[in-house]
Amino acid sequence: MSLSKQIGAAMIFVLSIAFIGLFISQMQATQTFVERQLTAHAQDTATSLGLAIAPSLQSQPDLATIDTMINAIFDRGYYQSITFTDNQQNVLIQKSNPRQMDSVPNWFQLLINVESPRIESAVTNGWNTQGNLTIQSHPGFAYEQLYSASMDNLIIFGTGLIIAIIISLLIVRSINRSLIQLQSHANQIIDGRYQPITAIPKTRELKHTVLQFNSMSHELSQQQQRDSKEIKRYKYFALTDNQTKLANRRAFTATLQRLLQHKELFPTGTLYIIRLKSAQHIGNKEGYESVERYANDVAVQVTDYFKESDFPQVYRLNDHDFAVFSTVTTHEQQHQQITALYQHIKHVDKSEYAQGIVAIGAGDVTYGSSPDMIMTRADNALTQALTMEPSLCVQQTTEPANSKTQWRAILENIIQDESIAFKSQTINQSQQVLYQEWFTHFTAHASHSTKDIFANAHAHGYMLQFDKIIVTHAIAKLTKSPAKIAINISRVALVDPHFQAWFFDALPISTAITRKLIIEIPERAIIDDVEQLGEFIAQAKIRNIEFTIERFGAQLASIQHLKALRPNYLKLDPRFTCAIHLEDEQQRLVKTLVDLAHSLGIKVIAEQVESEAQALCLESIGVDCLQGFEISPLSAVF
Repeated sequence: MSLSKQIGAAMIFVLSIAFIGLFISQMQATQTFVERQLTAHAQDTATSLGLAIAPSLQSQPDLATIDTMINAIFDRGYYQSITFTDNQQNVLIQKSNPRQMDSVPNWFQLLINVESPRIESAVTNGWNTQGNLTIQSHPGFAYEQLYSASMDNLIIFGTGLIIAIIISLLIVRSINRSLIQLQSHANQIIDGRYQPITAIPKTRELKHTVLQFNSMSHELSQQQQRDSKEIKRYKYFALTDNQTKLANRRAFTATLQRLLQHKELFPTGTLYIIRLKSAQHIGNKEGYESVERYANDVAVQVTDYFKESDFPQVYRLNDHDFAVFSTVTTHEQQHQQITALYQHIKHVDKSEYAQGIVAIGAGDVTYGSSPDMIMTRADNALTQALTMEPSLCVQQTTEPANSKTQWRAILENIIQDESIAFKSQTINQSQQVLYQEWFTHFTAHASHSTKDIFANAHAHGYMLQFDKIIVTHAIAKLTKSPAKIAINISRVALVDPHFQAWFFDALPISTAITRKLIIEIPERAIIDDVEQLGEFIAQAKIRNIEFTIERFGAQLASIQHLKALRPNYLKLDPRFTCAIHLEDEQQRLVKTLVDLAHSLGIKVIAEQVESEAQALCLESIGVDCLQGFEISPLSAVF
């Protein structure tokens, strides 16, 4: 049963009980009144009649005269019985009327019992009692009064009851309408619609409740708008490259999967991968901001060239690579388009780009192929393009074996010759050197980026061997380093039991040397491999080795593992810090991460700091250490 029906039924019940009680009480009062009237009436008649017939009893009772006088009184019909008896209680005269009244229903007379008392009066002659007179008033007239009064009361009270019920129901209806509005409003809120209630009830409590609901609805509406903006911002942040404002690798991967699942969207075509050939050289020489200006110039040219294409969106896959889809399919069309694209990009070529402005690889995109196969074709073409002049190549073969063989040869050559070197960059705390980060450089293979070499080492199973070479060379130089040094070890090696055992065997015995070593760990490792990593960190800390979590903040789920691992340093993801002096929201986010790290006794490092404004902003929000070309350039390690 609904609340309105419950309240309505309760109010009708209470009102009905109240009116029935009032009706009964009124009837009882009326009955008492008429019974008193009957008594008084009988008493007055007995007194007056006794006085009237007393003279007729002087010698011999004149019964005829007495009977006449009694008849005169009795015939008026107000008496049920009149009895005259002598002193010996002999009935001399007796008159009586039936109790029932035709004007009053029998059920009423049976329902209500009116007591008509018998009044006795002595008839005297002087001081002598001559007889007794007994009079009983007729209750029929009392019934008539009671019946009439009951009908009047029934009409009055019944009308009052009906009016009260109607008013009560209207009140309940008004309350119920407000409750229904609240319920409807709550359902709208659940559905994400936050319209205010316009009909404000007059009842104070309901009015207050409705106003509170409206206030809550307004606040939820504002919160929804804020959340929508945040979702859009985070979606933009998640799918957009922060520097060039192009779609990033996540967006590219999602688009590629969508195209390969729906033939009608893109049955066949071409994927171009465009690499900034001189990015590593520019970065080592001039810093991250110069690389970003270089990337922005190329991005503008690529976007401009494909602005009329069916797939105009250009993707930035990483710091050095861009990708774009094209609908051309034939070998001739691909060569024409890749050449035209290359010439269009060369409009922004500069003398600083000593190794060339870009290399472009093109691979077929066909429905039914796997994303890995699509990427392999384009990557193979790009690898070949890096060795050609102009740096263009169209890869049409579907068999990547040739490329795999080439890369294996390159990787094995690096391992055999151990042709690696280091370049360092300092991390400063309060303008003092905290430590140096050493970056691996492959001296004999400058035509391939360090990023590509490591990516292929990982893909072809050479990563553990590369990490061992890096660690061996770093430890050999460690004793000569005036500062602490940090090296990067891959996630694959960090969680490999055999590498861990090898690593601890390779360390110098002296803790005075090992205390100068810092290992930088990719953030992803502390999410997926926290148990294996925790054991490795614990063993390394016994030897006074320190740890840095790099690119922290890219995966916020890693925060929950900080307390267990307790690294010495956190290196913030550059996306949070590269333009932090221009973005208040980024400052608040970084301040939160800094406060969290400090609460655990962890120092925070910001990398790729390349302007004084950026450095001052980072220091003002509590970042402990800075790294980047504003702090120091890359320099060769002895």
